Amino acid sequence: MKQITAIDQLHRRRLTALEAALKQARAEQADLELLLDHRCRSEDATREKGLRLKHDIDGVLFTGTVNPSALDKAQHQLLAAKDALLAAQKAVKEARSDVAASVRRTSEAVRAWREQAIKVEKFGTLLQGSRDAHNAEAISREEMEQEDVFRKRA
Repeated sequence: MKQITAIDQLHRRRLTALEAALKQARAEQADLELLLDHRCRSEDATREKGLRLKHDIDGVLFTGTVNPSALDKAQHQLLAAKDALLAAQKAVKEARSDVAASVRRTSEAVRAWREQAIKVEKFGTLLQGSRDAHNAEAISREEMEQEDVFRKRA
C-alpha cells in the first residue's frame, strides 16, 4: 500500500511539473505571437514608407524639376527603405518560424500533460480500489475479532 501511495504521489508531482511546463509553453507562445504581430506591423509600416518615398520620387521626376543632389538623396533613402524592408521581412520569417516551433512545443506539452493526467487518473482509481480493499479487510478483521469476543463470552 505504501508503494502504491508513493507511486501515486510521484505521478501527481510529475503532473504538476508538466502543468507548469505547459503554462510556460503557452506563455512563450503568446509572447512570440505578440512579437510576430509587432514585426508584421513593422514590416507593413516599412513597406508603406518605401512606397511613399517611391511615389515622391516619381512625382519629382514627372514634374521635370529635378535637383540632382535631392534625387541622389531620395534614391539613397529608397535603397535604405528597401534594405529595411528586407530586414523586416527576414524578422517576420524568423518570428513565424519561432511561433511555429512554439506551437509544436505547446502541443507536445499538452500531449505530455494529457498522458500524465490519464496515468494519474488510472493510478488514482487503482489506489482507491486498493484503499477500499484495505478498508474492507480491516472491517472484516474487526468483525471477526468481535465474533471471537462473543464466542468466548458464550
